[in-house]
Amino acid sequence: MDSCLKTLQDSTKNVGKFKNTIYANTVFDLISESDLANAKSSFKTANAPRVDALVAAIHSKVVKLKKQKVHLSNKYNLNHLRLTNDSRPSSSQNSRVSTLNDLRIKKERMKQSLEKLQSRPRVPNLSHPDN
Repeated sequence: MDSCLKTLQDSTKNVGKFKNTIYANTVFDLISESDLANAKSSFKTANAPRVDALVAAIHSKVVKLKKQKVHLSNKYNLNHLRLTNDSRPSSSQNSRVSTLNDLRIKKERMKQSLEKLQSRPRVPNLSHPDN
């Protein structure tokens, strides 16, 4: 009797799992190998064009990104070369810098003159009839 009870207890220990398994709505049936092969081939024929299109799109994107990488690398190299060459000022750069300094000084003088004119009281122009 004890051995029967032990066997019964061991077998009913997982009743919760059995309950879920018994009440499951999904039923698995065995299908023939030819049906499985037909389903595989129909799946491949249905999805192969989409997969091929995605692979082609990815390939074109990779090619585009490689071209962009080469372009950016060339641009970086060119800018780096320009910066290293620009570190030694040439005579044209010196003249440009002196011209810019002259213009900056002229701008400051004009600002000061404008401030002086704006700070003076306005004197009416007697020769003009509107005033």
